[in-house]
Amino acid sequence: CTGYEYKEVTSCQKVEIRTVRDTVYVRDTVYIVRESEHVPQAGVQAVQEAPECPEEECETSLMMGLKINLLSDAVAVPAFGMEFQLARHLSLDLQAWAAGWNVFVPGCDETTIYGVSPELRWWFGDGIMRQGSFVGVHGNAAWYDVEWKDGRLYQDGPGQVWSAGLTYGYSLGMGKKKLWGLEFVVGAGYMSVSQDVAERNAQGSWQLAEHQNIKGFGITKAGVNLTYRFPLRRNEPEVK
Repeated sequence: CTGYEYKEVTSCQKVEIRTVRDTVYVRDTVYIVRESEHVPQAGVQAVQEAPECPEEECETSLMMGLKINLLSDAVAVPAFGMEFQLARHLSLDLQAWAAGWNVFVPGCDETTIYGVSPELRWWFGDGIMRQGSFVGVHGNAAWYDVEWKDGRLYQDGPGQVWSAGLTYGYSLGMGKKKLWGLEFVVGAGYMSVSQDVAERNAQGSWQLAEHQNIKGFGITKAGVNLTYRFPLRRNEPEVK
């Protein structure tokens, strides 16, 4: 054929044809937890253990605390409290006090003192119930029947004795895990005191002398609390 050049094909080159059947996308990092340092699987280039989270984060998602008020104990009116974590920065503090004696008037057998004080707290930072500052809203209610040094008997009256206000406090954690601590608290607000005052008559029995109503603003809470906090539930390290 004119105009065409004929060449003999003496060899051919083998062409390998590969078919991609599946495509795998790895979107998350996979951690393989192992006990030994050697990985028998071939083709594994890097193996990492599940990371350990900080103690404060692994310890718990909910904390509980027990406490005593050292200031109240100093005047022989024992005060006990419990605190519960409600959210990341929120806790509920419940305290109560009671006594059936009077160290200021020895020999007085007519003393009765008891009361309660709930408080809702907001903690700053991530050291809730362990370390750091907090603000709160508190309330107090008290009942008593106490003879004082002036020889008069004071009793809570019909209007009861109550107060409410705002609180500021600081918790100083002690120890490595900060489970033990000292808590300093002061609060101010409005108080209402309705009480009966009695005096002894010629026969030696108590006789009502006057009824007092005291209302106004002032210090409504103070405390130096020795605390112990512990986890209610432990968080396990997260494995991705």
